[in-house]
Amino acid sequence: MALPVLVINRAVDTDRLTAFRESAGRARIEPVRIDALDAHRPDFPFHHCADLLRDRFWDSDRIKPGAIGCFLSHRLAWRHVVDSGMAMALICEDDAEFTADFLAAPEQLEQGRPPGF
Repeated sequence: MALPVLVINRAVDTDRLTAFRESAGRARIEPVRIDALDAHRPDFPFHHCADLLRDRFWDSDRIKPGAIGCFLSHRLAWRHVVDSGMAMALICEDDAEFTADFLAAPEQLEQGRPPGF
């Protein structure tokens, strides 16, 4: 069974998507692109609520719009996995790069071992 690979990517980040696809191609992977939400856009639905968020986020700075967009984009990917009936999938952000031994990961997962073991 081939491990489905999803890549979360904002439409404006074409260079990042190109680099990701090149890396995936070297590993013989054809990723499915998930259109990421860009929370920095003024028309983003939650942008107008930023002032309602807590002063601290994970005990550091205020939560930034990108963190909201990132979480919701991952949720879109999770929803795609569920709606597609996939047993499992690898969800990547577009700045990930595949290593030479990545091709062994699906077999290791099927054997109940984490990749790299």
